[in-house]
Amino acid sequence: AENLLILSSSPYREGIQAKWQAINQTLAGHFAMNVIYCNRVGIEDGVTFWGGSAVYTNDGQLLGRAAELEPQILTVNLHLNPGVRAKSVFVRDERPDVVLKELGIIWKQRL
Repeated sequence: AENLLILSSSPYREGIQAKWQAINQTLAGHFAMNVIYCNRVGIEDGVTFWGGSAVYTNDGQLLGRAAELEPQILTVNLHLNPGVRAKSVFVRDERPDVVLKELGIIWKQRL
């Protein structure tokens, strides 16, 4: 996969925007994937959703950000670079068989 799509309904809290930005930049850089963060916006049942949808390149750079607290359509030109992810040390050295085995052990311990 070249893109990670994050659908969110994050309500407004002090400092939440900076936390999501740090999470998204870290995910993009760590997994060498474009991150498309789409957050709900508006007020429903007294809960305020702050919006601020954003797109990050596969090296963690902010490509575009939507307004906060108001609906907006965000349009960006996102370039796919298939070779970048394959060269990432985090991806290159992946061992999905080991991860799956360890997750199975953890799952059995929880039962």
